[in-house]
Amino acid sequence: MISIQRQIANLNVTVQGQPSRFMAQLERELSVYPPARQQPDILIQFGPRDDGIILAKNPAIHREYEDGFAAQFGQSIVRWHWGQSHVQVDWSLASREQNWRQKIRNMQYTHPYEQIGQAFFELVLIPTLQLFYHNNLLLLHGSALSDDVDNHAIVFGGTGGIGKTSLELSLAGNGYKFMADDISILDAEGDLHANFAWPKIYGYNTFEDTKTKEKIFQFRGPADRFFWELRMRRFGGSRVRRRIDPQRFFGGAINQHAPLKTYYILFREFCNEMNISAIHAEKAIDLSLNIMLSEYTILYQHLYWHQANRIGLGLEPFITIDAIFESWRRLGIHLFSDIQCYLVHVPMNTSAASLRASLTPLVQQK
Repeated sequence: MISIQRQIANLNVTVQGQPSRFMAQLERELSVYPPARQQPDILIQFGPRDDGIILAKNPAIHREYEDGFAAQFGQSIVRWHWGQSHVQVDWSLASREQNWRQKIRNMQYTHPYEQIGQAFFELVLIPTLQLFYHNNLLLLHGSALSDDVDNHAIVFGGTGGIGKTSLELSLAGNGYKFMADDISILDAEGDLHANFAWPKIYGYNTFEDTKTKEKIFQFRGPADRFFWELRMRRFGGSRVRRRIDPQRFFGGAINQHAPLKTYYILFREFCNEMNISAIHAEKAIDLSLNIMLSEYTILYQHLYWHQANRIGLGLEPFITIDAIFESWRRLGIHLFSDIQCYLVHVPMNTSAASLRASLTPLVQQK
């Protein structure tokens, strides 16, 4: 049995599983976090486990148990337990470690075991923080960095594909340290905690940015580059991507936590030029919550199914979307009142390169 113990967002997280390529890859990706030396707050058991008695199954990819529920996300099944001294999560993955056919067809050119870190963060850890720690942690759909000068964090929020990662690539290592690519974790005291899920760099992120492209392939072979170019020609920049090790890619320019100072929400609209306007806390949190609602629809669908199943069983649900979002709105209004919140008005046809060129100097001046 392998036991990976790491401190993530001030929580002691333990992942246990039998030796495998999956566990070896996950251990590599989590090695950037400091070791946890106390009893776990979150215990994740990876591998097949006894289901126990299923009380209800509506629909087939959702299972209700006496102490919680399980959600099927593609090849992953994640089961959350309530009522223990720590949060217990069972996680199984119905996939072979290696699959060359899948690797060649995959937009990331990866074997299944090489995607374990992505599944861990997106399907297990981040949902667990939402279900069990929404009273203390506010999650934002955004990239985060910290300033080398004053160690204050900034977040670029917005919907998918709007340019958050491009800005992160432009700033990390150039006066800023990387903290998060997709989901930023903010605690009740206003401190931002690192989410070191490996960033996913799309083909369009490399347009007019040969430096980023070369860094992506610095430690990759010719076959990897060949399939990148092949997919780029056939499908375009939105259908090819690579996950990158942030510690290696940014040359160690990473940071574990920093107080949040500035929050930019990128917003594409009909306008002639890019401009930035200050917004109040209520507008910032309302925008943020609606963006999260659109980005985590699969998890929230299971919460609706959980509620429906518990009603059918005559039982109270363990958690609801309303409870999560009420907590987040309260946290957001409190936290955003003490920081600078801005809406970045982005012309609709702005390219990633133009966004970097226009917004990066404005951010560096503030």
